[in-house]
Amino acid sequence: MSSPQDTADRVRREITDNLSHVFERASAYTSLIMLGGYTGVFTIWNFTRAQLTKNGSASVAILLTISLTTFILFEITKMIFMTKRTQRVRKIIVAILPPDEFLERLEELQHEERTTSIKWLMLTWWTVLAITVTTAFTAVLILLWNFLAVLLAWPLWP
Repeated sequence: MSSPQDTADRVRREITDNLSHVFERASAYTSLIMLGGYTGVFTIWNFTRAQLTKNGSASVAILLTISLTTFILFEITKMIFMTKRTQRVRKIIVAILPPDEFLERLEELQHEERTTSIKWLMLTWWTVLAITVTTAFTAVLILLWNFLAVLLAWPLWP
C-alpha cells in the first residue's frame, strides 16, 4: 500500500507532466502564429513603405526589430535548453544500465526537465509573448494609422 506522501508525489508528477505538455503545445502554436504574423506585417510594410513617412517607417522598423529579436532570442534559448536535454538523455542511453535503472533514471530526468520548464520557461515565455505581441501590434497600429492618414488626407505622423 502506498503512503500519502507517495500518492502526493505521484499527483505532483502527473500535474507537472500535464502542465509541461500543455506548455509545449501552446509554445509551438504561438511560434507558428507569430511567424505567420511577422511574415504578414513585413510583407505589408515592404510593399507600402513608400507611402509612409520617415518617422512612421522608422517606428515600424524599430518595433518589429525589437519584437522579432526578442522572439528569436527566446527560440535560441529554447534550442539550447533542448540540446542540453538531449545530451543528458544521450548519457543515460549510452550508459550500460539494467532496464529498471535505465527507465528510472530516464523518468527522473524527464521529470526534472518538466519541472524546470514549468518554473523557468513558462515565466520567460509569458514575458517574451508580452514583449513580442505588444511591439508588433504597435507597429501594425502605426501602419494602419499611416494608411488611414493617406486615405483620408490627414496630416501624416510627423
